[in-house]
Amino acid sequence: MGSSKAIRLKLIMMEGLEVLKYLEQLHPFSNSFRAALLDGLIEERYRKNEVIYGPSHAETRVWFVASGYLFRYQVYHSIKIVDLYKENTFIMCCPFGKTNSDFIQVLADCRLWTVPNRKLKNLRETERDGAIVERLVLMQELLRREKSIAMVRSPLEQRVQLFLDEFPEIFRVAPLQIICSYLNMSRESLRRLRNKR
Repeated sequence: MGSSKAIRLKLIMMEGLEVLKYLEQLHPFSNSFRAALLDGLIEERYRKNEVIYGPSHAETRVWFVASGYLFRYQVYHSIKIVDLYKENTFIMCCPFGKTNSDFIQVLADCRLWTVPNRKLKNLRETERDGAIVERLVLMQELLRREKSIAMVRSPLEQRVQLFLDEFPEIFRVAPLQIICSYLNMSRESLRRLRNKR
């Protein structure tokens, strides 16, 4: 192994540990899976307002949010879904059919970890832990979405409080229209409830 590749691998191992620590809380996995995952990890950095995924993207992507906030808008069977992502969450994008309506934009400078789709497929097929971790990440995403849905179904005051508990710094980085869309409430209602506090 060349010295530059060894240095790159060592840096990735040190920095990529945040992904491993998070995943190992979900399920302990083998050394071979750990090595294969670290070998495929790519760090991506994005600036505020950058679009990282949109209608022109056709590949499946999985990101781990190491820092920052992101906003996601998608239309699925005429249902509009608005989502927010913060540190220590996974974002999964799987384009369906010929039209991809998934749109992800950076709200605050962020650092993400990703594994290219071909590497993910290889991990899934060759490493027993690859399929397990994939299912666990999917479950985490579903649980996170369920929590979001429960929040939006709660009374307005409780909804805002739950939202602020989950995203304490979001008003500093996200436009009010995105927050209102996520909470499924009007700007006037949100302003009134915030002023009441």
